[in-house]
Amino acid sequence: MRNIFGIDVTENKENTAFDGELFVTRRLSADRQSRLDSVMNDNENYEKKAGLPLILQIIDIICWFLGITITLGIISTNGGIKTAAKNAPSLIYICAIAWITVIFLAIGKRKRVKEVGESSEFEHHIHDMEEIVNESMAELEIPENSRSIDVIAVKYKIKNGEMKAVNFNPMFKHLNCNMFIFTKCNTLCLADLSSVYEIPISSLKEIKPCSKKAMFPQWNKDEKYNSPAYKPYKVVMNSQGMYFASCFKVVISDVSGDFELIIPNYDQPVFSEITGLNI
Repeated sequence: MRNIFGIDVTENKENTAFDGELFVTRRLSADRQSRLDSVMNDNENYEKKAGLPLILQIIDIICWFLGITITLGIISTNGGIKTAAKNAPSLIYICAIAWITVIFLAIGKRKRVKEVGESSEFEHHIHDMEEIVNESMAELEIPENSRSIDVIAVKYKIKNGEMKAVNFNPMFKHLNCNMFIFTKCNTLCLADLSSVYEIPISSLKEIKPCSKKAMFPQWNKDEKYNSPAYKPYKVVMNSQGMYFASCFKVVISDVSGDFELIIPNYDQPVFSEITGLNI
């Protein structure tokens, strides 16, 4: 069973097309897509400018790892910090330096974010982005009041007749793509700013828990993953900034074939409310 947002890289490692492309009914015009790509590229550049350089990101990860590991080791030692200081004073110094570095890097990143956010160039960019987003939604007929959910995208290759998962990069296995969700004429519509996927609601057969958690690199919600709204779903973030969440599989049986749609547990209630498909 293929994931609608699955990417087959068996023959082409650079492939980016989803298996569910056949469900796409509308695409953004070439001219507007070009403008959207340009604005989104600018957005990525601003994010990089507001973030830490790669070398400092690596140092930050290393310091977090050292700080957490040594701190937990000290806590678990009989006698605590006094015993640790007596038996391995060098570890105490390394731990202290690691946490001080983490704090200084956090302050530096906050300063960079503030400088970028307060610049006139960034304000102009935000205006351009809002304009192209509104134009794209209108062209694709996405209702202004549409809600959004994450869908889990995967990469795979066929080996000995079986699907084998392929990581997007060494850090994460999945992507959580944020999509608008709405219904139209008994059809489930999932849309980004480039295309609209339409799936007959009658093709949605069941929704059931997945056996494994998804591991993805970003959090798309306005509220934090550990806020009161999302705390019940037990989403976890590791020291490298990767998120882990339980998921649900939507089984789809269509004239075009059998597919699945993977949805994080924190968006299952919205999906069920809109489609009427319950666990």
